[in-house]
Amino acid sequence: MNMGLTGRIWLADDNKEDRELLRTAFERIEAENELLLFSKGGDLIDFLDAQEPEDYPSLIVLDLQMNGLGGAEVFRRIKDNPFTAKIAIVIFTSSADSDIKQMLKDKYGVYMVLEKGEDLNRLTEQARFFCELIAAENSSDMPT
Repeated sequence: MNMGLTGRIWLADDNKEDRELLRTAFERIEAENELLLFSKGGDLIDFLDAQEPEDYPSLIVLDLQMNGLGGAEVFRRIKDNPFTAKIAIVIFTSSADSDIKQMLKDKYGVYMVLEKGEDLNRLTEQARFFCELIAAENSSDMPT
């Protein structure tokens, strides 16, 4: 089922198995998007800083606990930059309790916090949901 999303999705996780699981979930929905995978938060930030605004991703899926530049710092840098602040971010983590999840959504505008350890079918449904959200948001930004 093609979701009609023609944006870019960037996945940042220092765990190779988690990156591959996320890639598979997004590929299973056959969305028309470009997937980029990063094993380090610093690599994602460096790549983002080198892009023009029209080349920014529609969605970033970000591991909260990464070696080096951690997901929380990557998130802060993206949201503190007025040029990148509106990029949708989903946190993919095994280390967030329900209070932290709610705070990330309410205070920082995280689209969703997804728990690691979900099975592939659940991740695929989440990927479908993310793509539908972004497609709906992108279509509402279109001039009428």
